Amino acid sequence: MTWLLLDADMLLYQTVAACEVEIEWCPNIITTHLPVKEAQLMFNDLLDLKRKQAQSDRFTLCWTADQNFRKDIEASYKGNRAGNHRRKPVGYLAIRRWAEQQFPSECWHRLEADDVLGILTTRHQDQVVMWSGDKDLKQIPGLHLDDEGKIYVPGATIVDSPLYVKGYTFIKCKKKHFQYETVVMLDSGGNKIKEIDTYKALIESDLTGVFINYEKNFFAIETCDPMHLNDVRVLSQKMAHKFPRFEPGDLLLSFRSINSIGVLDPDTSLFKWFYVGAVQYQHSPRFYGDNQILVFDNLGGSSKDNPSRVAAIDISSGHAQTVFPRKNIKIPPRYFFSETSGHIDLHADQKRMLVSWTHQGLVWEIDIESGEVLWEYINTHPVENRFGRLPVYTAIYVNKLDFPLNRGELP
Repeated sequence: MTWLLLDADMLLYQTVAACEVEIEWCPNIITTHLPVKEAQLMFNDLLDLKRKQAQSDRFTLCWTADQNFRKDIEASYKGNRAGNHRRKPVGYLAIRRWAEQQFPSECWHRLEADDVLGILTTRHQDQVVMWSGDKDLKQIPGLHLDDEGKIYVPGATIVDSPLYVKGYTFIKCKKKHFQYETVVMLDSGGNKIKEIDTYKALIESDLTGVFINYEKNFFAIETCDPMHLNDVRVLSQKMAHKFPRFEPGDLLLSFRSINSIGVLDPDTSLFKWFYVGAVQYQHSPRFYGDNQILVFDNLGGSSKDNPSRVAAIDISSGHAQTVFPRKNIKIPPRYFFSETSGHIDLHADQKRMLVSWTHQGLVWEIDIESGEVLWEYINTHPVENRFGRLPVYTAIYVNKLDFPLNRGELP
C-alpha cells in the first residue's frame, strides 16, 4: 500500500493564488476576491492529480502549526522574507479550514508542514511517497513525487534507405524510405517537450550489435522494420524502490524485431540496462516484483503445444523463467500461442494478471504464484448471422470505478 504525504501549505498556496480575482470597481477602488467553490474544486483536482501520479492508496495533508518552535530559538527566523514576501492570498485560511475538515490531515504542535512530512516519512519509509515544492525536502531519503506529470507516446522518424549503422554495416529497405520509432515526451497539457530517437539511443549506448546478431550477411541488414518498438512503460515512484539500478521516470522499452527489451534514462537518452536472449518477438513488458521484468514472450515457449509464454526476467542475472504456462499445472484445452501482438496487465496487488491472446480473441486471468487460470473470456460477436471470434488487443483492470459513465453522468 502506497501512502502519499503532501506539503498541504504549498498545495493550498498554489490553489488560492491561482483562483484569486482582482476587481477594479472604479479608478480609485480595487479589491481582491476569492471564488470559494472554484478554489475548492481546484484544490480537489490538484490533489487527485498527485494521487494518480503517485498511484497512492492512502494520502495525508501535512500542515504548518500557528506557532513555530524555531522562533523561540531565533526570533529573526525567516525575517529576511518580511520585506519582500507577498502576503498570503485572500481566502487562504478559509480554504485551509475547509480542507482540514474535508481530507485526512496532520498538524503537529509548533512544527511546520515539512517537519511533519519528514518525520512521518522516516517512520514509514517503505510505504511513503512524499510531495513538496520545497527543494530542501529532497535531503530526506525516500521516494519523491515531482510536478512534471509527463506523458509518453510513440512517434516515428522517416529515413532514407540505406541507413548506415556502423562502419560498412547498413540497414537496407526495398523502398526508398522507411521509418523507425521514437518516444515523444509531452507535458500534462499535451505540448511536446522532447523526442527520444530510439535508434540513436541504441547506437550511442554501444548496442550496435543488436542489429546484426541474427543476420547471415552482417554488412547488409535487409528490413523495413529494424526495431518495431511495441511498448513503453514508466517506472513509477511506487515501484522504484524494488529496482535499485533504476530511477523513477526511467522508461522500459520493447523492440520486437531485435528480440530485445531495455531500460532507458529519458534525461540522457542512454540505456541503463538491456536484454537480448531467451524471449522472441516479445510484447508488453512490465516492471514486476523485486527487480524483475514480466513479458509476453510470443515465440520463446519451450512446449510445442504452447509456443507462447509469460516470462519473468531477473534484472541482475538475466535469467528468464517461465511464469505461465507451467509444467504439471492444468490449463484449459487451448493452444497458447500468439504469433503477433499479445498483452499483459498486472493487478495492483501484482498477484494476478490479465493475459490477452490477441488473434484468438481470448483473455485469461491468471494467478501468478500458482500459474492457475482463474477464468477466461472469449470475445465472440454476431457476424453475418453467425458468431465469430474477434481479436482482443488489450484487457486491463479498472481499479477505480467512479468515472462519469458509471455514475450515470454522461448524456
